[in-house]
Amino acid sequence: MTNGIRCVCGGDTTVLDSRGLQGHAAIRRRRACLVCGAQVTTYEVVAETDLSWLVTATVTARWTWHRAQAAPDPSPTSTSADTAPPLG
Repeated sequence: MTNGIRCVCGGDTTVLDSRGLQGHAAIRRRRACLVCGAQVTTYEVVAETDLSWLVTATVTARWTWHRAQAAPDPSPTSTSADTAPPLG
């Protein structure tokens, strides 16, 4: 099973132990190579980044949870085909 972490020998690794650290802001994993048996410890931290979207060709806006929650529901309750007058 490939998990994306490879040993220096090129073999796949498997997770032996996994623990949350620093109030679960990081994860410590003990891994072992399936080919040579070497063991390593990795520390995984979620990378935070600022998200933004293009409003116009020259203006960007910063994404926030507040804006996302205040935005209207993108799913329409009716489509233009439902409200269009009949043809003919």
